[in-house]
Formats: sequence, C-alpha cells, structure tokens
Amino acid sequence: LQARMSTVAGALRTLKPAEPHWYLQFLGTHPDWQRRGLGGRLSSVVSERCDRDGTVQFLETSTEDDVAFYSSRGFQVSDTLTITAPELTMGGTAGASRASWPTGVTVTTMIRPPAAG
Repeated sequence: LQARMSTVAGALRTLKPAEPHWYLQFLGTHPDWQRRGLGGRLSSVVSERCDRDGTVQFLETSTEDDVAFYSSRGFQVSDTLTITAPELTMGGTAGASRASWPTGVTVTTMIRPPAAG
C-alpha cells in the first residue's frame, strides 16, 4: 500500500500549480448534514480570502459529485489523470473473505483563480 500511495503522490505532484496557491486537501460533511449548504459556506470563507489576496486555489478529487460541487463554486477542471497500480487484496486468515481493491483511480485536479475585484 505504501508503494501505491507513493506512486499516486508522485503523479499528483506534477499537476499542482507552479504559482503560490491554497491547497484544499479535505472538506467533508457528515452524511446527516449534507445538502444543507454547510460545505459551500465553509469553502466560501477560503474563497473570499483567496480573492482578497489574489491567490489561486487547488484541489484534487476522484468523484464526479465533487467536480460538480466545486465547479458551481468557480473551480475549473485543470487536468484528469488515471493512476493504475497492481491489484491489491486485503484480508485476514486463510478462508476469510478477501476484498479486492481497485487497480486504479481517476483523479481530477481543479483550480479556482481569484475573482477580479
């Protein structure tokens, strides 16, 4: 798993913007509280600061829902990368159920330029 994560991290490093930027690493809302505007309000605080400072925002996602969410907040898709790795399995003792991990992931990178103003 460590080798796989290292491969992913190395590939994603090449997609980050060269200019100074804010990196949105995690934003999540408990399922019971989703679709109530909390994530949008939280992200708007950062966007307002970036607009004021003239700073780009950058993020990575692997879900289409996130692309739609951030697109509606001024982010633009900057790149898409499919990362493949050998299949991994996880499980316990012999005879235990073994779950396969996906052999790859598609990552979309998004950038939000600061709003003029």
